[in-house]
Amino acid sequence: MIIEESQDVDHSEIIEKVMGEEPKIASALKNFCSMKLADGDQDQAARTMKMARALSLAINAHILPQPPQWGLLHPQGENQTAIDRLSQIAVYKVLFKMRQMLSSRENAKATQLFGRTLLEFVLSDVRASVESSVPDGEREQLSSFLDAFQLELEKVDSLVWCRDFNAEIEKRHAQRREEAKQRANKEEEQQVQYMRDQIGALVRDARNDGYEGNTSGAGLE
Repeated sequence: MIIEESQDVDHSEIIEKVMGEEPKIASALKNFCSMKLADGDQDQAARTMKMARALSLAINAHILPQPPQWGLLHPQGENQTAIDRLSQIAVYKVLFKMRQMLSSRENAKATQLFGRTLLEFVLSDVRASVESSVPDGEREQLSSFLDAFQLELEKVDSLVWCRDFNAEIEKRHAQRREEAKQRANKEEEQQVQYMRDQIGALVRDARNDGYEGNTSGAGLE
């Protein structure tokens, strides 16, 4: 079943949302590479940057199909409501028109002008062309790279898609430091309480054995 877009859709709101998205795809890719390179060596860094560049080039070269064709290629999901489908079609039509307009501009790159929304529509289609562009020996590593990047795209709280990547990293580091400090304080309190309990047990045992502390010296010869 093909669902046509409602006539009362406010395209201006969609345009404003799409154009206002931060970070853009290019910045998100840089953020993702920064995360991947944190624990890697120079060889791994070079491979990661190469894969990110291949994906970026494929996104910029990707031609969006006409909306009716896109609808046939990407039918309504089994659990997708009619309202959600109408909204999805409306967003795609806006993306299609915007992409057409930008294609006439010299040096206009989709990765620098669009953010998360465009990528959600094109990543699955772009992926096949990216994987076919590399030698067989590199395809498995590229697939892992794309899987990880797609996972970040699907996360609501993805660090890759934060507006201010560096500020968010510092915020999370500070949060982890505070959590570590609280754990250390709690462990120290538990150790102190343990020692108190042990000393208390020793005192009780001594009293049960008939020993009474005598600080006055009475009875001593």
